[in-house]
Amino acid sequence: MVKKIITKLKKPGFLQDTLVLMTGTAIAQSIPILVSPILTRLFDAEEFGMLSIVSFIVFFLGTLSGLKYELAIVLPHKDSDADNLYFLTILVSFIVNAILFILLFATARPIAILLKTPKLQGILPWTALVGFSLLFFNASNYYLIRQRKFVLVATNKITRTSGVAIFQILAGVIKIKFGLTYGFGLGQITGNTLNFFRIKYRKIIHNLKKVKLIALLRRYDNFPKLSFPANVLYRLSVETYNFILPILFDLKILGFYYLAYRMTIAPITFIGQSISDVYLKRASDELKRKGHLKDLFNKLIYKVIATSAPIYILLFLFAKPIFTFVFGHNWEMAGLFAKILAPWLFIRFVYFTFSQTFTILEKLNYNLILQSVNITLSALVFVLAYFYHWTIKTWIMTFSSVMSCFYLAGFLLILHLINRQYKQAVAKGIAK
Repeated sequence: MVKKIITKLKKPGFLQDTLVLMTGTAIAQSIPILVSPILTRLFDAEEFGMLSIVSFIVFFLGTLSGLKYELAIVLPHKDSDADNLYFLTILVSFIVNAILFILLFATARPIAILLKTPKLQGILPWTALVGFSLLFFNASNYYLIRQRKFVLVATNKITRTSGVAIFQILAGVIKIKFGLTYGFGLGQITGNTLNFFRIKYRKIIHNLKKVKLIALLRRYDNFPKLSFPANVLYRLSVETYNFILPILFDLKILGFYYLAYRMTIAPITFIGQSISDVYLKRASDELKRKGHLKDLFNKLIYKVIATSAPIYILLFLFAKPIFTFVFGHNWEMAGLFAKILAPWLFIRFVYFTFSQTFTILEKLNYNLILQSVNITLSALVFVLAYFYHWTIKTWIMTFSSVMSCFYLAGFLLILHLINRQYKQAVAKGIAK
């Protein structure tokens, strides 16, 4: 009996792949959670506010500077095409970040003045370098996912978060001003560049062909045309608080919100990210084999909701005492923010887990429309808060409610696309 179970687990499968990624991501996500009580006692809310601004810029550049070509790495039938797409993504990101470094260097002073954060001026240009290292990390992970090297993907995530935690704690111990931010940058660069040793570059270089690069650039041009702007709008709509809150309130309020937001999504993000990463590969394979995603979606949706709902209910009920106990009495306001954000982040989690459906079905125009609505709603809330002088509590409650409705609508759109694809497969005689 035991032998049969072991044999079954050794076979490649969705559950095994998900568990590998989930375990690695769980460890990676647990590291910043475990060190957070230390960091909140080494740094004040203002330090966390600065980290919030810088990390947003880094993740914005790191997820977008490749113009989203990295998403296409898992799609081609031929490995040689994937090699060329990987190289293309890295090349595009290098050029984009080099240009951004110059632009950020030229505009650092007025941006720092606008956000009432003078220290940001010296840090801002270097976010392009950290952003490039993050894109390199993401592209390499997609390349490894295509090869089903999920253990390496999981290891990469652990290495990155460990590097960030170590540098941040060291900066706090020796009391470097804004050391939380500097530690983040050094840790990201160190952890992300270690990916260099995970990829067989001789094979990639051998398969590089100028004609193929140009052909792939055109074949997957929907990613920069549709997925890229959609992701820009998504990032801005979800994380513009990094720019708005310092203007409406101050850097300290931003620090409280940042901790609340990060800690509220952290306990469960690893589940969604792991399932989403494996879903991208499995759904791509299933679409080629069955012509639809309905069976795979039905297997996952109830498990995703059953796994995530209890955690967010717990956060909604007990966020304030949990934050006060874990992070210290100075962080009670962050606990209040976490309580208000919990319902929205639960719905967003379910949506995010299956959002790769737009990529797999190549319905990127739908995602672009969704994110256009998203940024419009976010901007409307911010404008109302500015003109009517809302308190921070009023803003968070309104923002959380509006975003909950939006992500529920987005999830229903994904469900509609999956059902429509299934009906088309049945009509063609591919599915029953």
